[in-house]
Amino acid sequence: MSPVLFLFAEAPIAGLDPATRATLLLALLAIVLAGVGLIIMVILGGRMVRRWSRFTPPNRPVVKRPHVPVPLDLASLNDDPPDTETII
Repeated sequence: MSPVLFLFAEAPIAGLDPATRATLLLALLAIVLAGVGLIIMVILGGRMVRRWSRFTPPNRPVVKRPHVPVPLDLASLNDDPPDTETII
C-alpha cells in the first residue's frame, strides 16, 4: 500500500474531524512548499554565483617588491642564561 494512501485513508488522520484534518494537511503542504522554495533558492543562487564568477577580472601578475632585510638584534635572541660560575 502506498504511504500517501495510508496517510489519507487508514492513518489516525482519518479519525480527526474535518476542520482539524484540513488544518493538519494545510500545515504539511506549507512545510513541503517551504522545502521546495528553499531548494529553488539554492539552485538559483548557485546559478547567480556561477554567472558572477565569469565577470571577475583575471588574476594579475604579482608585483615583486624589493626586499629590505630586517636588522636582527642577536642579543635579544640569546636564550642562554647569563654567564655564571658552574660547579662540577
